Amino acid sequence: METNIYSTIFFIVIIIEVSIAVVIFLGNKHFSAKVFSALILLHAVWVTAEGFLHGTTDPSIANFLVVYIHYLVGAIATAFFYFALSYPEDKHPSWKFFTGLIALQILLLPFYGAGLVIEKASYVDGLQQWGWDWGMLRYIFHATFFGSLGASLMVLYSKLRKASQENKKSITFLLAAMTLTVLPVSIITIILPTFDIFTYRWIGSILSLVWISVLAYSILKLHKMNTRAVLVEIFILAASAILFLNIFITETESSNAIVSTEVVVRTIIFIASFVGGYLLIVNILKESEQKESIKNLNTKLGTLNEELEDKVNERTKDLSISKKHIETILENLTIGIIEFDTDFTIFRINKTAEVLLGTTREKTVGKRISPEEKTHLRSLSKIMFDWQTEKHTEKSGKSITYNEVTLDYPKKKELQIVTIPIRKVPYVKIFGFIKLLRDVTYEKAVNREKNEFISIVAHQLNTPLDATQWALETVLTEETTLKQKELLEKILSTNNNLSQITTDLLNTARIDGGEFTFDLKKNNIANVVKKYVKNFSSKATEKKIRLTFTNKTPDLPEFLFNPEKMGIVFKNILTNAIDYTPEGGSISVTLTHSNDGYVVIIIRDTGIGIPKEELNRLFTKFYRSKEALLMETDRSGLGLYITKNIIDKHQGQISIESEKGAGVTVTIRLPIHTEETVTQ
Repeated sequence: METNIYSTIFFIVIIIEVSIAVVIFLGNKHFSAKVFSALILLHAVWVTAEGFLHGTTDPSIANFLVVYIHYLVGAIATAFFYFALSYPEDKHPSWKFFTGLIALQILLLPFYGAGLVIEKASYVDGLQQWGWDWGMLRYIFHATFFGSLGASLMVLYSKLRKASQENKKSITFLLAAMTLTVLPVSIITIILPTFDIFTYRWIGSILSLVWISVLAYSILKLHKMNTRAVLVEIFILAASAILFLNIFITETESSNAIVSTEVVVRTIIFIASFVGGYLLIVNILKESEQKESIKNLNTKLGTLNEELEDKVNERTKDLSISKKHIETILENLTIGIIEFDTDFTIFRINKTAEVLLGTTREKTVGKRISPEEKTHLRSLSKIMFDWQTEKHTEKSGKSITYNEVTLDYPKKKELQIVTIPIRKVPYVKIFGFIKLLRDVTYEKAVNREKNEFISIVAHQLNTPLDATQWALETVLTEETTLKQKELLEKILSTNNNLSQITTDLLNTARIDGGEFTFDLKKNNIANVVKKYVKNFSSKATEKKIRLTFTNKTPDLPEFLFNPEKMGIVFKNILTNAIDYTPEGGSISVTLTHSNDGYVVIIIRDTGIGIPKEELNRLFTKFYRSKEALLMETDRSGLGLYITKNIIDKHQGQISIESEKGAGVTVTIRLPIHTEETVTQ
């Protein structure tokens, strides 16, 4: 076989293509890249066959090469169609379809081998140019080649319409390359030889390399491979292959030597070039990685910055909307709101507060208020300095205070005031306050009228009830029949219950109106407890209930309390204990004292008990448990409410422990004060 310029060019093309195939196959994990590597290798085999064809002078070899060159061209077109199906989405076409394409190529092989597609090679004038004569089934080749390329173009155009922006650029680039390279190659290598023009066939192999290069570049860009590094790798690989082959195929001057000087020099050049190329590739890859890292970092920073900016804008928008919502809510509340700092400078005042205090925000916001205000701001001053009044009532663990203030401007009204301290962090220094104002003038008036009505009714009822009681007791002293006596006693009991209810209503009205006051004087608590235990002994005996009193503090000194009011307490508790304890039960009253300066009275019974879930409601007005309602219907439900108020007035505590069916334990704690008389 002779070599010429065309064979050398083909040889270089082959090395470049094999280098491209190896680099893409090893450096890319995508399926379409693997298919493309196989396509390049097929093309390299075709170019190899073309090179041998241009270098041979043997007709039999030329005849073999011409036949199978055309077979390879059809296989390349079919492989490109399979590549078009997988590119650029990296799809895996059906294995059945892949198997079908392979089977088709295998079925076509005998037709080429029998000379039905290409009959034989024919010599053409020129530098070792070969042509051919078409066989009777030449259209098998045309159908395979042009059919596969046409199907590939249809697939790519279809994908172009639906592709993303990045994929669209890649497909457009690919279609442009096919138009500029595949069309000329088809004309030179297929159409012109049909008219027996073979002179320029060798150009087709070289032009097809451009097509392969464009395909390779498109895949490299799409799959984010470093183009610069890949080109260097291909160049180094191709150059190394050429230098390596040059060591053995180039003739030397001293052929008798085992290893000539020229071979050694070329070997050294090959090794030096390979090592230098390797170091160059490593350097480029490191530089590329650094640039890629910086690029990725910049991209991430940019993305994070955009996300942060979006979040800040979104949060700012949300805060703005929330602020508007809060402002709207505060402005339209029926409760007045005033916000000020520790220097009593007003920050905020809503519409309701303006109306209640007879002022406007233009005259108040930013103004420092003093306790001596005498102008139209005097009501505002009274509100802000409300702790100086005598009605200051309650202070919770969080320093939230509750108060009631009476104003005379712009008109007389009563306000309920809640003062809330403002802290940035809990239990840190206060830097402002919020006042919540609620007009309770109407409520107070209604309560006063209600209490007055109850007081009047109770007073009006007490007189006839007392008269009825006196009359019944008088009649009972006279001689009556047993049946009459039972009836009179029942009427007297009902009258007493009614009298007790009116008394409870009167005391409740006084409590609600703030008129339930009494003096505390030194008395002996043991005597008071013993007196009421004795008074209830007969009633307990009637129900066969054992009532006992134990005094564990016989030396307890006298201290301040009101015996009449404490009598009401003992009466209410002992009445409940006896009424709700079945026959045969027991009630114990124990008097003792604690180490923290309190006298303790414990009243324990074995009655029906109270469910745990109802214990927290026992001291509210008119409340009675379900079991109590079933046993005693003629009660007001005010006894424990009054009892709790009396204990509170003594600065003591009362607690009740019970379970359903397990009896009740009432514990009363009174402080042992020995000062002079104190009015509560």
